Amino acid sequence: RPDRELNVTKKEDYVEIKLPQNAPDPVVSMVRVEFEGEPEVLPIPSAGKMGIASSVDTATVVSNLFDGDPKTKWMPEANDKNAWVEVDLGAPVMIGHISLVEPWHPWDHHDQQIELQVKEGDGWKTVLRDTTPGTGYSKSFDPVTGQVFRLKIAGPGGAVPVLNEWVLNRAF
Repeated sequence: RPDRELNVTKKEDYVEIKLPQNAPDPVVSMVRVEFEGEPEVLPIPSAGKMGIASSVDTATVVSNLFDGDPKTKWMPEANDKNAWVEVDLGAPVMIGHISLVEPWHPWDHHDQQIELQVKEGDGWKTVLRDTTPGTGYSKSFDPVTGQVFRLKIAGPGGAVPVLNEWVLNRAF
């Protein structure tokens, strides 16, 4: 209903809008948000960052993972069986979501094994371990605060892994 107002709470770093448990229209419901002035949007923590990798194939570069272009890619060298990529966010950030863009072809439905880690002191703590479908991956996890993150990745059936983008999103 257009006349229904939602419960809005201003927090220290964000605004929370609570939606009703049951939508007014079970098929199509919309929420209109109006801002006074220009809204402040925090940047994606990993966007534009420079990564380092266990190795890099001669046809790719690590920075392709953070350039926002899903058509560019990173691959390790063919003999790198323990491939990983690290990204330094520049400052500690609370992260609660990962998104990966994987190539559509020839990797359709060819899963890749991933392990997301956060640097803690001189060691690494595993945040998430999973298998991608080979056509893209997105998952929320219990938030963790860190500055340096590592993604370990293994391609399907021992093949060389490939990624087009690696995005780390803030948790609130």
